[in-house]
Amino acid sequence: MLTICVPHRLLEIVPLFLVLLLMFGVTAPTAFAQDRAAPFEDTTGPSASQSGLLSEPSFLTKAINRADSELNQGGEPKDGLYPEFGNMITGSGWISAGPGYRHHLLGDRALLTVSTAVSWKLYKMAQARFELPRLAHDHLSVGSQVIYQDLLQVNYFGLGNDSVQANRSGYRLDETDVIGYASWGSNDANRRRRFLGFHWLPGAIMTEYVSTNGRTFARPPDHWTVGNDWKSPEALFDGSPQSLTADYLLEGATGASGHVYEPYLALTPRPEFVLPAYYNGRNLAESYYLGIRGLSWQNIVVGDPLCSLGKPH
Repeated sequence: MLTICVPHRLLEIVPLFLVLLLMFGVTAPTAFAQDRAAPFEDTTGPSASQSGLLSEPSFLTKAINRADSELNQGGEPKDGLYPEFGNMITGSGWISAGPGYRHHLLGDRALLTVSTAVSWKLYKMAQARFELPRLAHDHLSVGSQVIYQDLLQVNYFGLGNDSVQANRSGYRLDETDVIGYASWGSNDANRRRRFLGFHWLPGAIMTEYVSTNGRTFARPPDHWTVGNDWKSPEALFDGSPQSLTADYLLEGATGASGHVYEPYLALTPRPEFVLPAYYNGRNLAESYYLGIRGLSWQNIVVGDPLCSLGKPH
């Protein structure tokens, strides 16, 4: 994990006109619907003017040029801390800001950049980028970037044509290569879709603190989704609105636990015992056995009992 500390002096580095620039914004060209009967006009020539809704005030142009010359003297970005105002998607709010750090390596032949930012709508971003910008006598530039985004107000409905509106959730980058998973399931107020979109590795197992997730292995209708609404008949499937153990298996998990009726919290599988035991070479049956405090109770375990990851390397 990378932690970046921003001293108060950073605020002194950023000129006041940059703050004003962000407050008022820079007007971008705006596309308007065109009359189909209007004749075609060439807007690509040097005389074409595309000022958008409002023309850009001249003081903004001067402020941008002044900021660029102060922060990037000599034509190259300076090493050290810098304010990060980008790497956000459209709709994240009128401003986003955070700290960034850049450093040239290998005699200025490589550049490492890391930054993070939060937007007005609380979208979050963190990224790291490594570049080799001067290969083949400055004719070739290669690089790699990893980026994390948490975009809470972007609707996500799932993948493909089979996704349904009931599966809408706050946007998250789906996890890949999952081998073990534990959660509160549908008891989590932020969980609004049946399937998590995980890429389950062969041998992956899961458990969750849900009272009735093992109540049935029948397939719900496509429009049904999980929740905590016990009063509306349309929110129930087989008498409960809660998530289903079978859905994890359908999505690709190899082993899963569940409960046919209220198990009470003390007698649910304890992930702090199940997952480490499984990772360290215990088979599926042994791992769940170590994590369930009571036998012949409301618990079920589904999967090949001898399935094992083997000893970790």
